[in-house]
Amino acid sequence: MKAKLSFRSLFAILLIFSIASCKVSLISKYDANVLQEVKTAESLTNKLYEEAIASEDKTYTFNSGNYELVSVQIASLKDKEAARPKSKLLVAMVSNIEVAFNKAKGNHRARGSLNNAELEQFKGVLQRQWKSLLNAERNLPK
Repeated sequence: MKAKLSFRSLFAILLIFSIASCKVSLISKYDANVLQEVKTAESLTNKLYEEAIASEDKTYTFNSGNYELVSVQIASLKDKEAARPKSKLLVAMVSNIEVAFNKAKGNHRARGSLNNAELEQFKGVLQRQWKSLLNAERNLPK
């Protein structure tokens, strides 16, 4: 006995195979330019705290120029991440870095001066957050 394949059955089978072969991505694709921007922002953050720790003058006023450089870099990075499709998680990670950085900056401004232990603590917190973002960016699908 021959089995007859109706048009509907054939269409359903083709539809199932075409849907099954589709690739759905819920995250952004790797972008070398954005990764470089993350590295630059991380480097500027480290430079800010390393210079503040090494300096005799640990006042906010003395370090305010470096704080502004990092703030601008973070804002630029956040805009770039937001412009990428499917980047909600990456935008959230940059936003968390921005919040931590602004807290450290505000603390330094409010107190006027910080000691080396406090500067090291802020540096460590921010380094861990930058490292997480760098790992996320490096592991995006290419």
